[in-house]
Amino acid sequence: MSATGPESSPPVFAIGTGRCGTHFLAQLLARERGVAAHHERAPLSDAFHRYCVWNDLAVDDAGFVATKAAGIAADRAQGKLSFEASAFLTLSTPALHRAFGARFVLMVRRPDRVVNSLLAKGWYEHEPERIDPRLALGYQAAGSKPHHAFSRLAAFGDEGARWARLSRVGKLAYFWRALNEAALRDFAPLPENTTRLQLLERFDHEAYVALAQFAGFTPTLTRAALARIAGAKPGTRGRTPSVRDWSEREAADFEAEVAPLAERLSYSWRTAELRAEPARGVEPRSSGARLRSWLGGR
Repeated sequence: MSATGPESSPPVFAIGTGRCGTHFLAQLLARERGVAAHHERAPLSDAFHRYCVWNDLAVDDAGFVATKAAGIAADRAQGKLSFEASAFLTLSTPALHRAFGARFVLMVRRPDRVVNSLLAKGWYEHEPERIDPRLALGYQAAGSKPHHAFSRLAAFGDEGARWARLSRVGKLAYFWRALNEAALRDFAPLPENTTRLQLLERFDHEAYVALAQFAGFTPTLTRAALARIAGAKPGTRGRTPSVRDWSEREAADFEAEVAPLAERLSYSWRTAELRAEPARGVEPRSSGARLRSWLGGR
């Protein structure tokens, strides 16, 4: 093994809200011979860590880090770069960077499509059991797997009562904004060459090559192969709702929650505009210049 080979490179983690392209990215990198690519390798451990960080619980990171260390060591033993895509890790970047000097790709997708995809998966379908919205949401056993219960986050404290009054769409819009904002805040103190923001709508073969350079491997995946994998749409299931299905209350909740971050990322967020799009239209491309300006040139 070479001391400068992929097995000596820092591990790379792709994070996001879920339904944002992390699974897609894992499928792409799994085609690269020098990369050991995984999707949600330890969902329960990772979701519990996210739950603890989100709710500001004083829980030791050692068990979470040890689980990640074992996986990274197994990948490096194969002489490969260790890559994992998991939305469950979105609040874990400080711990992972401290432990491994890791690099991170934050995948972001336009908010209405994330919200509708999570609706289709049943997020917040059942009103959570809760007595005091000022407290962190307790474990919810009804209709969910353990890692789902820990990962479906709820506001608490000063925002708890307001969150409880939101529609399902509003709660998901809050989730899209709050989780992405938290990820970007966690990126701010890290070295610039360890973080990358990638909008799914701007992800093409050129972006893939740039991401490979960032991660530390030489890409071999062709433009045609990338297009084939993209067409397969990993993780899709059944009919996904659309903005046209929302009530006026849901539309108002969505706009109020996502507007600040959507504006910064040049995403459309006004439901009247979204409803006017063709039913199977192409997702709009955001302004690269505006994005680079907001990110300070990153």
